[in-house]
Parts: sequence; C-alpha cells; structure tokens
Amino acid sequence: MVFPSLRIIQSLHIKPRKSLGQYFLINEPVARKIVASCNLSGKDTVIEIGAGCGALTSLLAEIAGNVIAIELDKKLADFLRAQLPAHVPVTVVDADVLSLNFSSLLNDQGKAVLAGNIPYAITTPLFIKLLEEFRCIQYAVFMVQKEIRNRLTAKPGEDGYGLLSIYAQAYLKVSFLFDVSAACFFPRPGVDSTVLLIEPVPERKWSNPAEAFFREIASAALSHRRKTIFNCLKRYASLWNLDDGVLKTALLREGIDPARRGETFSVQEFYQLASIMFNLRQCRH
Repeated sequence: MVFPSLRIIQSLHIKPRKSLGQYFLINEPVARKIVASCNLSGKDTVIEIGAGCGALTSLLAEIAGNVIAIELDKKLADFLRAQLPAHVPVTVVDADVLSLNFSSLLNDQGKAVLAGNIPYAITTPLFIKLLEEFRCIQYAVFMVQKEIRNRLTAKPGEDGYGLLSIYAQAYLKVSFLFDVSAACFFPRPGVDSTVLLIEPVPERKWSNPAEAFFREIASAALSHRRKTIFNCLKRYASLWNLDDGVLKTALLREGIDPARRGETFSVQEFYQLASIMFNLRQCRH
C-alpha cells in the first residue's frame, strides 16, 4: 500500500468529513515515528482507532502480527480494503469504536496495543472505554490535540482540570512523546497535536466497587463547579438520613474545609473524600 500523501488523497477525491472530525495525517516520517513509538513485535496485535486513509495501517502491519483497523466511515473502510494487499495481516472493521468490545475483537486471547489519531469529540469516552477494558490492553499510543494533553495532566485550579484529568491521573501513566505540527494534516486543523504513550496503572482497578464510589464522589464534586464541597455532598447525607452537621463534622475532622470547591481537590484528596463518605454510609447500615 502506498502512503496516502496529499496528492494521492486529492487524486482519489477523498473528502474529509468535518462531522467525524477527520484530519488525515499526510506526513510519512511522522507516521513512521508514531509506529516506531508503538514498540511492536511480530507477536503483537494492534487495534488501530480511526484508520482513515491508512497512514498508519500498513506501517503497523509491517511489524505487528495482526492489525485490527477500525474506521467509522464506511467509504474509507472500503477504500482501505481495496488498497491493502491480500497478504497483509489487517482486518478492517467499519464501526463506531465506542460500540465495540475490544475483548470480543481479540476473541479473548491476549492483550492488544491501541494506536490511532483520535478525533477530539470522542477523546473522553474513548479514554473511559480504555479504562473499562484495561484487562485486554497492554498500552496505547494516541495522537491527540494538544489541549487534551493539557487536560490529562492538569492540576487542581488549572484550566482544563476536570474528570478526565482525575481519571487519567488515577488510572493511567501518561508520557509525552512528541508534538506534531498542524501542517502534517489535511485539512490543516487549527491546533497542533501531540503523541502520548498511555499505560494502565495495574494497582487501581476501574471495575472495583471502591473505585466506582471514588469516581461517583469526584463526579458529584465537579458537576457544579461553583458549589462548595459541602453542598455537593449534602445529597448523600440526605439519602442516608444523616444530619448535615454530621457531614460537616466528618469533613472538618479530616482537615477538609467544607467551603472548598470541588475543582481544588487533587486525586488523592478525592480518595480521602470517598473514604469519609464511605465511612459515613457504613454508620447507617
């Protein structure tokens, strides 16, 4: 398969669909650098997300034992099937990646490396999906808009700090690899991109009930940013038939100012809040 340069894309009359956030990588050296960053061997299976015109697909297949290329746009999926030689170990799946089960794609055999140029609109749900299916994922190499990198690594009080920041910092190790200029894409986006190595943190299990409660508390605290943490958590006290004063006393006893706002809490402090609330709930049972 010939690398899909701008000239080739234009000659084939492939038109990017803005509704799908399509920006095609047209710089071959950058594509090769991304694939090299995946650190693959012939034993690896790769799930490529958003295969597009195939800038990464055939390069991944040169090294990996198996590539599952997912592309929502059926026309592009058909284009890829037509371009890929019969002997290349690539299966093209035209589907919404968010509706797929990675474990089923892999037939419950082994773990996959994820790779892809991720559209901005699906970044947060895709990261959550990655966490939900961590058992069948080795790691991921994703190219994302620079804003996403900032959100993943943001600290309390910084712009972009929110649930995605908390999820990433609780459950993932995110390493910056390199930036990619907007000039490397067709059409040219308004922002540069960055390539990240994303590895699950094995000691924290997304499916663990305690972790689910931690996320619930974090979500409650961040869903109304102008509310104090006390006001965000009062509904739990009400549900558990606890007096508001009991909640306030519990927070103060652990050194937490009830007047603080949720966006000022770090990941570790949200774990502390979850522990406080869990203990209060246990007192009622």
